[in-house]
Amino acid sequence: NNRVEGLKAGQELEMPGGTDTNAKMIVKAVQEGTLSIETLNSRVERVIDLILKSLPVLEKEQTPYDKESHHQFSRRVAADTMVLLKNEDKILPLSKKQSVALIGAFAETPRYQGSGSSLINPTKVGTALESFSSLLGDKITFAKGYNPKKDVVEQDLVQEAVSIAKEQDVVVLMIGLTDSFESEGFDRTHLNIPNNHLVLVEEIAKVNPNIVVCLSNGSPIIMPWKDNVKAILEQYLGGQASGEALVDVLYGKVNPNGKLAETFPNLSLIHI
Repeated sequence: NNRVEGLKAGQELEMPGGTDTNAKMIVKAVQEGTLSIETLNSRVERVIDLILKSLPVLEKEQTPYDKESHHQFSRRVAADTMVLLKNEDKILPLSKKQSVALIGAFAETPRYQGSGSSLINPTKVGTALESFSSLLGDKITFAKGYNPKKDVVEQDLVQEAVSIAKEQDVVVLMIGLTDSFESEGFDRTHLNIPNNHLVLVEEIAKVNPNIVVCLSNGSPIIMPWKDNVKAILEQYLGGQASGEALVDVLYGKVNPNGKLAETFPNLSLIHI
């Protein structure tokens, strides 16, 4: 909040950078005598020292790694950290004999990581849609259900999802929190999921009782619809192999043994 006071306290590095506002503030403080040039030099030297120490490592020939092994390790970690919140009538694990309506844009464009400084560059991203299709072939039907870029109920997407949900044995519904609902840089003011996700659950529950909800979110939510679905699997933000890991858990290849790191409130919908 105060770059000059931060320098005095020993904080030499500012993240994120990119603007000159604080740089001008530092120059002004030195000119006015409220920040000594000795303090500024000390902080700058520490950054330069780090750069110089890094150069020999950066100049070395890089050792290649097995990207596929890396991906499979990510798959195991993701599966081991999923938390089964509900499993009514032993609907899980699913059977390959059942037809599946896979619903939710997250199945096609997964929310596998957070926003802000947590962003990484995956070697590849496995999706639930690809994994289900590979496992079940023509026993799976997909519908987007909602637009992940905006919280607006689009009736054509909802109706498409409802129509395929009517025809299949089981509905796997992928919902949660989008980037606009949680990210670095702002605090959440409520625990709701996007309204277009909420409406989708409500409408599908009217036509098919066999619903497995798979959540993609980085923090707790409220679930006023929890009594209208048979299973709830919390997969959090599962990384680049979250799609394959999800199918591993849903079909019993991996037993979901993760534990919640926080409390999910047992409340009705909290309005903003």
